[in-house]
Amino acid sequence: MPDKDTNINTGRDEANGAPDPDPSTDNKNAPAEQPVNGAEAAKLLSELDDLRQTLLRRQADFDNYRKRIEKERADDSKRTTARLIEGLIPVIDGFEHALAAHREKEYEVYRKGFELIYKQLLDNITKLGVERVDPIGKQFDPHAHQAMDRLETTDREDGTIVQVFQPGYMFHGRVLRPAMVRVAVNAAPASKKTVN
Repeated sequence: MPDKDTNINTGRDEANGAPDPDPSTDNKNAPAEQPVNGAEAAKLLSELDDLRQTLLRRQADFDNYRKRIEKERADDSKRTTARLIEGLIPVIDGFEHALAAHREKEYEVYRKGFELIYKQLLDNITKLGVERVDPIGKQFDPHAHQAMDRLETTDREDGTIVQVFQPGYMFHGRVLRPAMVRVAVNAAPASKKTVN
């Protein structure tokens, strides 16, 4: 007579109706993991190498993105600073005109205060990367200078700047305002026509 608790034919526990545990799935009796054959190992190594390459590309892409964002931020900062300095250049011009106008003795104290403020302003914009362009004696460069007048002379080389009406300003290699200048021009000798 069969035992009441289990049914040998069905493999079920009659008390709760649950299937008997399969002895092959029991962890204690599980066979050791099968060794991977050569083809499977090569496939797994290939997949691992692909994942490594993908990871390296993603990391390089992220580094490039980070560098580009940092460069864009630095460029934005320079553009903002350049706009601010462009607004200050007329103030500097005003200081220069005021200092040039009052050279009398009664304005001496006033001039000293004005000169101190002017010097502080120039020092601060120089620290930001601004370079004042005062090109007397240099060759005319249409990218950095604006010719306002010309002086016909043979004393100076053709294209030499002989006078600066208004200094120019550069910011990190970019012209904020070109220098307004007078340029020396050598008079060309008149061509003589020969009559035959």
